[in-house]
Amino acid sequence: MEIPDFRKKEVRDRYRNDDWMAKHLDPKKIFPDDQDTSITCDFASCCKELIPFVLLVRSALDGIKVYDAVKKENRIVIIEKVKEVRTKLSEIQSAYKRARKIADAYPQSQGGEALLEKLELGEEEKIMDTVSLLAELDDFLINA
Repeated sequence: MEIPDFRKKEVRDRYRNDDWMAKHLDPKKIFPDDQDTSITCDFASCCKELIPFVLLVRSALDGIKVYDAVKKENRIVIIEKVKEVRTKLSEIQSAYKRARKIADAYPQSQGGEALLEKLELGEEEKIMDTVSLLAELDDFLINA
């Protein structure tokens, strides 16, 4: 990486308009101009609901993996997260379905890519398989 010597005018001039900031995204352009707003108008509220659920799912599923390594007095936090996922599963699945609808409509858009990333992080496939997930969660809770 170059370290510019700003004492030299030609170097200063070369960097004069470089603000070192990432390009700002226009929130009106996260979907194509010909978007179906009946689908994309749900993006903001979908994200508002989806992101906390993804965090909950991650903390519960990751917690299960590290449960035996956690201090005994801290294990209750993992158990509570797993119970919360179990209790809120239909809400979580509903949020995932909303996100999937938008992402499938515009997978190459910035909005679609962001939702696909969140769904992957939130283990969509596992969450949408109700029977298997509930069996896994119940097995953990019984043996915790």
